[in-house]
Parts: sequence; C-alpha cells; structure tokens
Amino acid sequence: AGAVLTLKHARIGRVAVVADIGPACGKVAVYAGSTRLGTLSLRSTTWHHKRVFVLPKLPAGTTTLRLVTMSSRATVRIDGLAIARQ
Repeated sequence: AGAVLTLKHARIGRVAVVADIGPACGKVAVYAGSTRLGTLSLRSTTWHHKRVFVLPKLPAGTTTLRLVTMSSRATVRIDGLAIARQ
C-alpha cells in the first residue's frame, strides 16, 4: 500500500485510468491536487487486461495528478493514463 504514480503540471479536464483487473487486484485512489476524484476497485472474478475507468469531469486547469495504491499485498497494475484538457 502507498505506492504512488505522479504526473506533475498536468492540464486536466478529464482523466481515464487504464488498468488490469482480476481476483488478486486491489484498489487505487486518484487525486487531482488534494482532491480525491475517486477510488477504483480493480478486483474482478476473472482477469481482464487494459480496462478503462473514466473519472468525473473536472474544471479545466493545471494540477498534479496522483494515483495511490490503497491495498497491501494486492496487485495494482496501471497500463496507462488518458488525459483530456477539456
């Protein structure tokens, strides 16, 4: 728990997280600055690769985007981030 993926000075209007999901997967929290945009559960009964999770729209602006693992001893495999400016 506590591993962090950070993207600084990101111009963000909308964020999507691409991740693997499966029975051994945990949770990840997504932050824009100090605001938590959401918590993603990556747990599923079967493995699926490159699932896309679209988060709620934000006011457009520049901020630091952080993904923080919430589960110890659980897999969190992030394949990518998609960022729209509007």
